[in-house]
Amino acid sequence: LIYKRLVTTTGQKPVNGDEVIVNYVLKLTYGDVLQSNLDSTFSFQLTSKTLAEGAGIIDGFQELVRLTNFNDKTLGILPSKISYGING
Repeated sequence: LIYKRLVTTTGQKPVNGDEVIVNYVLKLTYGDVLQSNLDSTFSFQLTSKTLAEGAGIIDGFQELVRLTNFNDKTLGILPSKISYGING
């Protein structure tokens, strides 16, 4: 996981059980956009479960959210291995 905070706030970091709302753009390494929610909102509850255990959100994305503060703006590069598992 590689990430860079583009805007850093003094907010707290989210923990398991917190409801988080994110805006995101999912791109392939060569720039094609796969998915985006910039015109809507996406919320989920952080959990210790993995995607395989029914978390409903990819593991690498949860890890990235845990590393940022509420209201930060962050650029993250999520290798498929940490997002979708060893066979990603």
